[in-house]
Amino acid sequence: MRTGLFIAVVTLLLLGIHAAGYIWSLYFTTNWYDAPAHFLGGVWVAALLLHFFKIKTVPLILIVFTVGVLWELFELSVNGLGVFAYRIPFRYDVVDTLMDLLMDTLGAALIALGTIRTRLPRQRKAR
Repeated sequence: MRTGLFIAVVTLLLLGIHAAGYIWSLYFTTNWYDAPAHFLGGVWVAALLLHFFKIKTVPLILIVFTVGVLWELFELSVNGLGVFAYRIPFRYDVVDTLMDLLMDTLGAALIALGTIRTRLPRQRKAR
């Protein structure tokens, strides 16, 4: 699948997941709902970074992790301000934050592994 098409498909999936999550309050009533959203978010950020900046594998994962940390700081501050109707107790915030960062990183790792697999055959042929 071409990179631009892949990014477009993941973008549409993310928009659909987020829309459904907010329309039907799934982020607040289902404890696992944001895991696939964060996984796809990690895939999306990694694919964008690879497509536009051609970043190497290890820095790619670290950058996506950093973006995830910044997003989690945003989520914690929004939750602390009481923006959402559902107030999440702090002890759940910590577990949720760790799981979200894990899913972000796993999404980036999937893209990194995919790029390694596609680069190896080309390097072997060049020898």
